Amino acid sequence: MGLLRGELRFPGLVITDGLEADAIRADTGPGQAAKRALKAGADLLLFARPGERSAEAFDEVLASGSSDFILRRNMRRAYRAVLALKRRLALAE
Repeated sequence: MGLLRGELRFPGLVITDGLEADAIRADTGPGQAAKRALKAGADLLLFARPGERSAEAFDEVLASGSSDFILRRNMRRAYRAVLALKRRLALAE
């Protein structure tokens, strides 16, 4: 799973910077950026401006998840990590 989770064994949530940023858009579309981030181990994908770009990324990730084992595995892991954090935060109130 790369440097952060593999070598450094980081157990926390990994959150991306805004995936619709100019630097990312210059290289790739929002869907491809979202898939790359998830495959790299990100748990939460940020889109600062909701709308067409985030919807496009969501649709592309879902469509690719059915045929891409690594993406699907990482999506499941991210889902479990987010749920675990939500449970911990709810207990802390």
